[in-house]
Amino acid sequence: MKVILKEDVRGTGYEGDVVEVKDGFARHKLIPSKLAIKATENNIKILQEQIAEVEKKAKEKRDNATALAEKLGALEVLLEAEAGEKGRLFGAVTNVDIAKKLLEDHDIDIDRRDIVISVPIKVLGDTVVTVKLYKEVSADLKVKIVRKGEEISEPQKEEVESAAEPEAGAEIEAEVQAE
Repeated sequence: MKVILKEDVRGTGYEGDVVEVKDGFARHKLIPSKLAIKATENNIKILQEQIAEVEKKAKEKRDNATALAEKLGALEVLLEAEAGEKGRLFGAVTNVDIAKKLLEDHDIDIDRRDIVISVPIKVLGDTVVTVKLYKEVSADLKVKIVRKGEEISEPQKEEVESAAEPEAGAEIEAEVQAE
């Protein structure tokens, strides 16, 4: 069944898109919750008349996402985790942990599903995760994992800021593993 989305629907499409979905999903989820309407000829004509308004909203969302991407690119999230002597974590740092820390420390509310961790974070040190903000807008967020209870000193903070390159992060991980 073809429907016109009235709002962004994760995994389906964005506001104003005409998408093909399964009949049951449209009848039982999208249409009753007013997330979509049937894509009839009349509704498509109405959509084309309202396309300027939809594009304006999309541009506003894209601009907000771009501004947030710049802000996230300049941030570094500092997480504490329990770790063994060799720097391996007891468990892993998840996208939920990162989202909570962003909200606590920087008052930025990001959905955990928008934080993409390519490789599980299981060692102390620096890593970079991707945050999807809008269709084609994403940001790289620096995450530093330190041992729980260990305080980060000023020289280490300067090292963290200068170690933004991936090669430096690999050196730090090698040092941690050597200990």
